[in-house]
Parts: sequence; C-alpha cells; structure tokens
Amino acid sequence: MLDRLKIITARRGYVFHLDDIRLSVLCTGQIPNTIQQHFGFQAVGIGTPQRTFGEVPLTNPPGLVFNLGSVQPSEGVSTPIRFLHFEPQRIVIDIAGPSYVLDQVFEQVQNLLSQVQTLDGAPVLGEPIDTQNYSEVTARLGFEFSELISRPLLEIAQQAFAEDVEDYRAFPVNMLFHVEESSAAIGQPAVGQSIQVRAGTRVDERIYFSATGLTSDENIAWLEALDERFSQG
Repeated sequence: MLDRLKIITARRGYVFHLDDIRLSVLCTGQIPNTIQQHFGFQAVGIGTPQRTFGEVPLTNPPGLVFNLGSVQPSEGVSTPIRFLHFEPQRIVIDIAGPSYVLDQVFEQVQNLLSQVQTLDGAPVLGEPIDTQNYSEVTARLGFEFSELISRPLLEIAQQAFAEDVEDYRAFPVNMLFHVEESSAAIGQPAVGQSIQVRAGTRVDERIYFSATGLTSDENIAWLEALDERFSQG
C-alpha cells in the first residue's frame, strides 16, 4: 500500500467515427442547459475545447465546453468534474477522482442524450469506437529519485554542474518516457509518461508525481512496482 496516495486527475477521451457527434444539434436548444443542470456545471460555452489527447479540428460549431461540475457515483462521495468537452470526434471528461467514475459520467451523458434525434433520424450521439486515458497520481515512495539513475551519471553531473558550489548537490527530479516504434523518430506525444519529484516538496520527502497515459489504477500499479523494486527494507 502506497503512503500518502492521492489521485489528482483522471481523464478519458471517448473517440467516435466522423459525424457521430452531432455538434450542431448539441449546441442548440435546451441540450446545453440540460447537461449543465444535471451535473451542476458552473460554466458552459460554445468554443474550441483545449487540446488534451491531440489536436482539435476546426469546425462550425467548434465544440461544446462545460466546466466545474460534479457527479454522484454509484459508490463513494460526490466527485468533482473539472470539465466535459464535446469535440468533433471526441468527448473528453476530466475528474478529480479515480478513472472508474469516468464511465459513470459518460453513461449519464448518454442517458441524457438518448432521446434526442436529428432530422435525418440518426441519434445525436453514436457509440464510441475507442478510448484514451490520462491520470495524475502522487504518493510517497521508499527511495530517493537519484536511485533510479546510475552512479557514474550522477558523479559526472555533480562534477559538471555543482563541483565548485559548496553544499550543493546535483540530483535528478524528472524522468520522461516515450512509447514509440523503435525505428520511429521521437516526436511530441499527445500524452507523455513521466514521473518526477513533486513540485513544492523536498527531495528527502520522497513524494513523487506520476502523469501517465494510464488509468488511475494502472498508474498506481506502476508506482507500486517502482516502490517494490527500489525501496530498501
């Protein structure tokens, strides 16, 4: 069991075929008000959503954006929803809670829209064909971050950056992983995989921040594996 474990963010993108999210219908009539009232969103607007799982195509209308609401999951306490974004081919939900709550939010959205149809008889929302995940977790682990780096590299870094500075030590604070084909050029991933010393904490507190393209449970499992492998005793 990880010490001081906190789930900061869980986010999921639900991906749809082209034209399976009928933005023109979603942005008109009472639909925005219905969604806003159901989740208690503090703000709603028509505009291009922020980039999360990739670029957002420019369309007319550009998207439907809801910010700062909440959901009552089937188990547990009310969970804050940071945002619910309707893009041309994706619905993105971001919450301050575990990833399993995301599907409950999405199911409620589906239920709210299930009776709405377009003039051509098609539903206003189709079925997702894929999902994308992202989560942020912090926890205290049983090792210093420098133990993930080879001793020769640490010694060279000390000589290069801090040898002439009294009482200063060069130490790593961040590690970023890309998941690419081995022969591919390194690009900018839509979602990175990183672990770092939590900003605002001391290195000797051993509190780490993990941001990954995983669900919150998978992110926690990654930290547990690190803790088991590198912690002493």
